[in-house]
Amino acid sequence: METQLLDLTSERCPMSLLLAKRKGATLGVNETLKICISDAGSQKDISAYFLQQGFVVIVNSQNDHGFELIVTKEKM
Repeated sequence: METQLLDLTSERCPMSLLLAKRKGATLGVNETLKICISDAGSQKDISAYFLQQGFVVIVNSQNDHGFELIVTKEKM
């Protein structure tokens, strides 16, 4: 299955969290979303939200452009 991309590098919380929630709600079981963000606050808030919702979250370390989150929905 293809990984979807959500580029939120131009957004800050709370807008980045809202957009990530909306996109995450469209994922089916075993679908993956790659989220690119630029600030640590958004990274913490988005990761916490998806973990609370039962998603698997992998946070790749910060690079020149920010953070990369890999979010996978495992079950309904």
